[in-house]
Amino acid sequence: MYLVIASGTGKLLFNMMWAPVWIGLDRSLCEELQQGLHPFADRPLTQELLREAHDHLVEDICARYPQLPGLRHYLDALKSVTDA
Repeated sequence: MYLVIASGTGKLLFNMMWAPVWIGLDRSLCEELQQGLHPFADRPLTQELLREAHDHLVEDICARYPQLPGLRHYLDALKSVTDA
């Protein structure tokens, strides 16, 4: 799983379902994180793009909350969650 998902139209969306609850409840933060995905908008949808966008969001979130040292590990561990 990643912090991004592809919509039915191929647009990247911030996947707040896997984010910590306090992030998902902050509507303005979710909108800012979604806007941060804009640089990835015109690229072909691949697993590599999903990974890059996920890593970008992890960096962004961790930069906003440096007082939470374990946050990076938590967010990065989402890559290991699979639906298989």
